Amino acid sequence: YEECVNLVRLLHLEDVVEFTGKVRVADYLPKLDVIVLTSISEAQPLVIMEANCAGIPAVASDVGSCRELLEGRTVADQALGPSGIVTKVADPVSTGEAILKILTSPILRSKMSKAGIERVKTFYKESDLNETYLNIYKDYMAMEDLE
Repeated sequence: YEECVNLVRLLHLEDVVEFTGKVRVADYLPKLDVIVLTSISEAQPLVIMEANCAGIPAVASDVGSCRELLEGRTVADQALGPSGIVTKVADPVSTGEAILKILTSPILRSKMSKAGIERVKTFYKESDLNETYLNIYKDYMAMEDLE
């Protein structure tokens, strides 16, 4: 936190950057126009799934499953269209350009918003996750019975 505060001071961004402290995500997401995830390593970032649920386009570096969450994994998923823009890792110029592209195009932002909501509803249902885990457990339990 202190490192971030110092960086904001160094860059003279005190009037632009706000450190909110702890917030309820459900209350805060509707206030956002775009989320940005510039990680150098991720698995399946929940912040992108949360943004998709809320219809907020995302800009994310091409790590982990960011591309899958924003562009789709299967042909049917990809047919929904992108819910954000994937950029190269550690590329602030393309990240900035992607943010501006989303913020300056209401039509694109609307399409991405709808794609994200539909992607989560269709391909990331909790019931599917639970069924997958249940089947994994059943398979391993059946293997134990064979031994």
